[in-house]
Amino acid sequence: HHSKHHRAAKVVVPYEKMKQPEDKLPKMVDHRFDGTEGVIRKQGGPQCTAFAFTSALDHSYSRWTGKPGEFSVMQVWARYRQLQEKAATDANVGDYVADESDWPYDAKEANSWLKCGHGAKGAPCGKKVNEEKMKELDGKKKAIEVTKIETVSVTQFAIIKEKIAGGQDVVIGLKLPNFTTAGEAGAKYIVGSQKGKPKEGHETLLSGYAVTPHGTYFLIHNSWGPKWGDDGYAWLHEDLIKEFWLDNRIVIPDVQPVEVAERRRHAHGSVTAKCEKDHAPDSISGLCAK
Repeated sequence: HHSKHHRAAKVVVPYEKMKQPEDKLPKMVDHRFDGTEGVIRKQGGPQCTAFAFTSALDHSYSRWTGKPGEFSVMQVWARYRQLQEKAATDANVGDYVADESDWPYDAKEANSWLKCGHGAKGAPCGKKVNEEKMKELDGKKKAIEVTKIETVSVTQFAIIKEKIAGGQDVVIGLKLPNFTTAGEAGAKYIVGSQKGKPKEGHETLLSGYAVTPHGTYFLIHNSWGPKWGDDGYAWLHEDLIKEFWLDNRIVIPDVQPVEVAERRRHAHGSVTAKCEKDHAPDSISGLCAK
């Protein structure tokens, strides 16, 4: 949806008629090799919804510029402060997000905004968000606009591969009993016993897949720092994803760089920009390119 007001989409052509046959998709996609994945972040509290969502924004930015962004988790989290991805998407669509350097992640402050009972015992909770900082960033420090959020029902599992092959990262929630990884560096898998009671849910990002004779593995871009898995990433088998879904939907955000939005606003029907020597405005993005 483009705005805060939900409008039901009309089906014009059924998806089944448009989609690529699976055998036409690449057997392996890994966005790390494209250089389009953002940094591996490390959360210091239950902000995984904001971390996965912001890492998806980092990646989405690379579809405009070829390089990922690094946007402010604090600003994204400050807008909703709940442990749900739906809240993250609804509170940020149509809004601007600043760079991480404009409001760096501070676990103590981020945790203090939680409703009491959600954080560590005895830790500050239920505090007000820093409104001055919010106003400052909304006023002048804008890097991207979150233009739309695409949601896919988890029953449409086949779409995930198509989206990743098309250059997008996908936000999903999992409630695995065990997130332990094993294997050589560069080939880390989430294995261990997946029996027992699932732990708390965790929102994460899928940024690749590999089709093997034993089924498809998906690449998780996690927010537990570079020491987890293979420099912060790990492969997970599709059967485990299907078994341990947490949410009933998959989320894919899209962004537009603010400079593009500004150029379009002042373009009067065409994208005109003064570019430096040997550069011209790209006809689609409006960004100056060689």
